[in-house]
Amino acid sequence: MNEKLVINTNLLRKEPEFKTYTCVVEKAVSVPTEEFERLKHAPMCNNDLISKNLNSMWYGNGVHHCLLIYDKQQGDALLIESEGAPYARYAQYIPNAKLLYENHMQNHLQELKFYCPLEINREPECRYDEEYEEIPCYEALAYESEINRFIEDFTMFEEKERGLMHWYNDKTPCYVYG
Repeated sequence: MNEKLVINTNLLRKEPEFKTYTCVVEKAVSVPTEEFERLKHAPMCNNDLISKNLNSMWYGNGVHHCLLIYDKQQGDALLIESEGAPYARYAQYIPNAKLLYENHMQNHLQELKFYCPLEINREPECRYDEEYEEIPCYEALAYESEINRFIEDFTMFEEKERGLMHWYNDKTPCYVYG
C-alpha cells in the first residue's frame, strides 16, 4: 500500500500574497488530544492553560512572542498570542509542530545550570602559594566588565545570541553575555 503524506491545514483561495509575521515560541506545552481538540474547536472560549501562561505572550519590536500548545499524540499545534486575553485572540494552526519543536530543542538548545552560591576566587599573587582567595559577591561586582569581556572573548558561536547568564543583585542589574 502506498501511504500518502497527510497535512492538516487551512487552504486559502486565490490569496494575492502570503503575509507572515515573526513569531517566537516563548513556551511550548503538550496536552492530551481531547484537550487540544477542545481548544481547536473553541479558540475564542476562555482557556485555563492560556490564562496560566499570559506572561509567555506579548508583542514588541515587530515580534509576536507566543505560546505553542501542541497535541502530544498527534503533534499538531496552535501558536497563540492572546494579547493578555484568556483565549486565543491571535492564533495559527501549525501542522506537525511537535516534530518541529522537538527537533529545534534537540539541535539548538542546551540547558546550562548555575548552582548558588556562586563562588569566585582570585589567583594567588605568588605562584608558590597554592591558596586561592575567595572574593565576596559585593567585591566581584567591581570586576563585572572584566568578566564580561573575558566571556565575550571566549564565547562559542552558539552562545552569541542567547548569552550565558543574566542576573541581578539587590540594587544593580548585571549582565554576563556569551
